[in-house]
This record gives sequence, C-alpha cells and structure tokens, in this order.
Amino acid sequence: MNPLDHLKRIKAFAEQLKNKQPLTAEQYQYLANVFERIGNGEDANHVLGINYKRGSSEKDAEARQQISLAMHWIASAIQPDTNEGLGYTLDKAFEEAEKYFPDFSYEMLKKHWYALDKKHMQNPSRGAFDPDSPYDYKKD
Repeated sequence: MNPLDHLKRIKAFAEQLKNKQPLTAEQYQYLANVFERIGNGEDANHVLGINYKRGSSEKDAEARQQISLAMHWIASAIQPDTNEGLGYTLDKAFEEAEKYFPDFSYEMLKKHWYALDKKHMQNPSRGAFDPDSPYDYKKD
C-alpha cells in the first residue's frame, strides 16, 4: 500500500474518533501497537506507513493513482452497455481513454492493462480504500 492510501485510512480513522464512534478490537490493537512502537523510538512516519521508500516519492504515488483512474475508466468502458458500461472492446476503450487521459498513449495504456502489478486496478467498482485508488473517502 502506498503512503497516499495510508493517509486516506488515517483521515477516516480520525473522523471516526472525532465522531466518538466505537472502535473494533482490531482498531484498539492497532492503536496500542502504533503507540508502543512510537514510544519505543520508531519513526512515526514509518510506523504509520506514510513515508516513501527509497526511489519513490509522492509524485510517483500520484502517478500511480492517475494510471489507476485510467484503468478504472477502461474497466468500466468495457462493461456491457446494459450494465452502466459503454460496451467497448478493449481496443476501443484504449483509444477513447487516450482522449481523457492525455498523459497516457494507447500503447502505454495497453502496457499498464496487462501489467501483473496493476490487475487490482481493473475492477469497475473501485472504492476509496482500494489499493492505489484515486478516490478520496467520503465523510458521512
């Protein structure tokens, strides 16, 4: 999970705490673990998973979210038009996606579509807490 994914989860957790919503046993365990590790001197950014590993940056995570958005668009476009999709073939979806995502060429979109590390991005139903999701969580 990239740091932007962790930050979304932390914001949602903060919202839950602000609203005094009950915590699950797993959340209490998580908090105990986090505070213990930080109390033992570990870096809070590392413990919370919000630091970028060597060779990666926020810009890299944002680019991954952009390709995730394009993959989600393609996955939705190839759904039958009776199922809120557009009924496109995969080739047609790549062609049309180029118009909406000018940073990505047909060939680049195709390369990302078939990349094993991006298969999770091909779900037409994506939520804010899915890995690499370009969507923010909605506060209730």
